[in-house]
Amino acid sequence: MRPAESSVQPHQGWEPQATAETPAPAAADLPPAPAAPAPAPTAPGYAAPPAPSAGYGGYAPRPAKTWMNITSLVTSLVGLGLLGVIFGHLGVAAAKRGEADYKGMGIAGLIIGYIGIVATIIYVIAIIAFVSAGTVTVQ
Repeated sequence: MRPAESSVQPHQGWEPQATAETPAPAAADLPPAPAAPAPAPTAPGYAAPPAPSAGYGGYAPRPAKTWMNITSLVTSLVGLGLLGVIFGHLGVAAAKRGEADYKGMGIAGLIIGYIGIVATIIYVIAIIAFVSAGTVTVQ
């Protein structure tokens, strides 16, 4: 059957099914289809306005391992040099792979952490030397 010979009649809204008591409405009984709306007039010399955008995209998501570099710097500044060095190495490695930001914070955490570790070792050696030499007495 070709589309022009279709037996389906266009209708608007819901209509009851045809039964023996109520015959189906004929095509002449249906109201005409509404006309398509006319395009909006534009001023001469101006282009049509652009289509509305979907809105702002927001901020790009941060890489998941950025916290390691920040934690490295903070723990090194607080005095936990070993943790600063550990998180610094993990964070800088992740930044090299592109999985983290703030590589400079991780490097700063490494430097401060190593300085703290060396200072702690020198301090412990000095205390041991002074106690064993008898210069300082421990009570």
